[in-house]
Amino acid sequence: MSTQLNRPASGQTVTVPVDSDNMRLGLGFTPDPNAVEKNGQNLEFSFEDGGKIVLEGYYDHFASKTLPIMVLDGGDEVDGEDFLASLREDLLTAAGPGAGAGHQGAGRRWRPL
Repeated sequence: MSTQLNRPASGQTVTVPVDSDNMRLGLGFTPDPNAVEKNGQNLEFSFEDGGKIVLEGYYDHFASKTLPIMVLDGGDEVDGEDFLASLREDLLTAAGPGAGAGHQGAGRRWRPL
């Protein structure tokens, strides 16, 4: 089962804690690579109308290689590192020194439309 992330209402911020209960996140929107940012240990998706989704503590799981799996609309699953790399490589390097090093990319690479 996954926690569904849907585009928030205009100006609304939705915060989702990333913990053992939220390690599969369903994307109900196509992220704009230019509107995704690392803020502290959080991953934030911003929208043109001022809406925002904050994945609280997302990067806390990077060192242990336990980033959440992203479930796309069609049901395809993308591991966390592949998801970040498909948006922007700097989201991987933003995780800290050596982030993504040794990642074999075993999952299917996803590219936003």
